[in-house]
Amino acid sequence: AVGKIIDVEGLTTGGAATGIDFTVSRGDLGAKSTVQAEDELAGIKVSAHDGTNENTVSSVLQFAVEDGATVSNGAVPGKVFVMSTPDGGTSWKGISVDSGGRLCVGGTLVANSDTNLDVTGNAQVSGYMKIGNLTTVERDALTPTAGMIIYNTTDSKFQGRTGAAWVDLH
Repeated sequence: AVGKIIDVEGLTTGGAATGIDFTVSRGDLGAKSTVQAEDELAGIKVSAHDGTNENTVSSVLQFAVEDGATVSNGAVPGKVFVMSTPDGGTSWKGISVDSGGRLCVGGTLVANSDTNLDVTGNAQVSGYMKIGNLTTVERDALTPTAGMIIYNTTDSKFQGRTGAAWVDLH
């Protein structure tokens, strides 16, 4: 095809499919050493001519060792970023997923966080949203922060956390 630089094709009979493998280490080819937390491992960057500059970054797919990770034999905790620049190109917006399956949309994913979904900005849900169902005992075992909302199954009430206490929302 016109303009195509790399073309990867493959057939599979149910086994491993064709792909691109990146193997990364620190050091040099003669003396490889272990990667460390926050090392960038591989990436795909798409740049375009913006009328002035011929190498303006539009989008990036980045693979890295997770922040604060411990790399050990057989374990390299990873993190994947998908980023793009909005109109004006002043800041990066994107998503990231860490080795624990935690998803961050539009913000910075914090390693070892107890939050599985972190959305920076507005969110819209089509259909319904289910709030966490907890008993009073389970609720009291949380490390609460202001703004938490739960459905208390012991009291059959929605409850929210103020800075100091749980209050009924009704």
